[in-house]
Amino acid sequence: MNNLQLDCLIIGGGPAGLAAATYLARFRRRALVIDAGRSRANWISSIRNYPGFPGGISGLQLLGDMHAQAKRFGARIESGTVSAIERSEDGFLVTASDRMFRAATLLIAAGVEDNLPDVPGFSVELIVRDKIRLCPVCDAFEFYGRRIAVWGEGERSVKEALFLRTYCDAITVLVASGNIGASDRERLAAAGVETLEIPVVRLEEREDGIALVQTDGRTRRFEGIYLAMGSTPRAGLAVALGAEVNMADCLLVDAHQETTAPGLYSAGDIVDELNQITVAVGHAAIAATAIHNKNRRAAARTFVGATPDYSSSGVSQACVRNHCGASAHRLLGDRQRLVTCCGSRS
Repeated sequence: MNNLQLDCLIIGGGPAGLAAATYLARFRRRALVIDAGRSRANWISSIRNYPGFPGGISGLQLLGDMHAQAKRFGARIESGTVSAIERSEDGFLVTASDRMFRAATLLIAAGVEDNLPDVPGFSVELIVRDKIRLCPVCDAFEFYGRRIAVWGEGERSVKEALFLRTYCDAITVLVASGNIGASDRERLAAAGVETLEIPVVRLEEREDGIALVQTDGRTRRFEGIYLAMGSTPRAGLAVALGAEVNMADCLLVDAHQETTAPGLYSAGDIVDELNQITVAVGHAAIAATAIHNKNRRAAARTFVGATPDYSSSGVSQACVRNHCGASAHRLLGDRQRLVTCCGSRS
């Protein structure tokens, strides 16, 4: 077991996890990120709706910059997969890649697992090359005026197609027989959206888009396809600790991003269906601040009624009592800063 007691262990090295790590490091908290390398941001060729990057930035670049920023302020980031979490007297015991860590609090920012098509010709590289897309809120602007398809299930496909109608005139919803009801077909028709019952047996990438191959060999070509197949939050570890989920299986959190399991926080796509990096980073800032304050209050309760002994640091008890008072308690665990604060006066 790693004997260091962490203030917070963060599960997930995507935008939410890395943003939280930066905040906690700047709060001078002992934070560790366990990253399984599964962030959806890795697939994004260019993020164009994230503030501060008018020319866009790739998901890989953004993650790399956030990683470097967190480490610059002292956050630890390790590759690994968390396999088990259990409660302990002082927080949590976390098993990750055959190592065990102790943490006062946890932040789960593990994201979601996208439901992807299981047909020949599909690969994640089609997403990376912008032939297939997952998020119309993120990038429908870039498909303005193009011929696109929405491929998915039921009501989700209908909602996505109607949302995309703001950007595209030529939209086709690919449906399985009976997958979309008569009333939804009428809504789509009224909006000028085509519905097509097409058994897709293969995808073929083309220079100017992608083709869907039918069972009879005929093809339909589109300039892009939006998947509306949904996703599954990676919430299993949190649920095992008693955290509750909503109807979409996203973790329920309060205004401070704390789940219904005390001491367990969550941020990012795992708690919100909007799935935006800006939202994930906002969650992270809220959660990290709440975690810092929770640890701070816990430390203050531990030392109520007693004056810590800093004599080995060259700081006299009189200085602690007379000059620093409560600030000495806030600096507990950071002896060098206490010496800097009080050393010249003791």
